[in-house]
Amino acid sequence: MLTVERLKALRARTKLRQEDLAQFFGVGVATIIRWEKPLSTLPSGFPRQLYEIMDFLDRAGVDLSTLEWTLRMHGNVAAVRWLLNTYNEKERGK
Repeated sequence: MLTVERLKALRARTKLRQEDLAQFFGVGVATIIRWEKPLSTLPSGFPRQLYEIMDFLDRAGVDLSTLEWTLRMHGNVAAVRWLLNTYNEKERGK
């Protein structure tokens, strides 16, 4: 289940800064800060789906630091593509 604590843990595992996640999700840094505050409203829509995929992959033992490298080297589209491709591979391998 996605929680504020889980969001923070996922950011730590991806080694992404709040600024990086804001760029990744197409939101402002203030939005990331708000999502990570206790008792806050969690993200919805596409950002929530990406967080849930990140959570699934983290629980499956995938090294999420690859997401950080992909985002910094190749940008948002490549990072989302990596995330979705990795998710699909893990889902097929169940």
